[in-house]
Amino acid sequence: MTASTAAIEQIDQRTIPRWAVILAHIAALTPVLSSLWRLPLIFAISMGLDDIDNMMSYPLWVRAGYLIGLGVLSEGLAFLTVGLVRPWGETVPHWVPVLRGRSISARLVVSIATVGGLAATVIFTAMAVAWPANFTAVDGWVVLQTACYLPLLAWGPLVLAVTWSYARRLSRDRPARSRSRGGRSGTRGSSTAAGRAAPVRGRRRRAVRAPLRRRGRGRWHRRGRRGRCRPPA
Repeated sequence: MTASTAAIEQIDQRTIPRWAVILAHIAALTPVLSSLWRLPLIFAISMGLDDIDNMMSYPLWVRAGYLIGLGVLSEGLAFLTVGLVRPWGETVPHWVPVLRGRSISARLVVSIATVGGLAATVIFTAMAVAWPANFTAVDGWVVLQTACYLPLLAWGPLVLAVTWSYARRLSRDRPARSRSRGGRSGTRGSSTAAGRAAPVRGRRRRAVRAPLRRRGRGRWHRRGRRGRCRPPA
């Protein structure tokens, strides 16, 4: 990690609001209960569902692949919210083979996160409106399933709130980053200019001393290998 990268990460960690960090981690956990609720269906446990016979007609490996894959997909999408409050949401991590160290476009991140947050809000709000029509009676299984799927209603709004904080933070910190990069480039340029100017001053001093020595001692030959002046033979 270079000094510039460390400085940028320190600025980011200092300016990230605590409420945004908390909401990002809560958003990453919203699909956990619903994913755990679906796992018993792999082993033909009905979990209070009436139409489970259609699902049991598929082989075990098909049910396991579908339900586990659905849980991994939802958890992976939810975990991306944490990137909005972490450095890997702005720069590709070093363990990525080809894209390591490259900066991520803030506009692209904000656009994708906004679309995802709005889509989650619309989908799960519509699911909540139609939820009572799926049950003819209320029992313990219905209460359990409702409690496991209820956190999904907060997924979309949480993503939108953290995305707003991400966009606001980057727009506010952009001038500070520009000043830090400009200061580093100016220091580097001044040191390079000083290194180039030193030989010029040295050559000028040698050029001034040589004629004075020749005038005071007469006409001499060039210096020898040991640096002493030799008179003509």
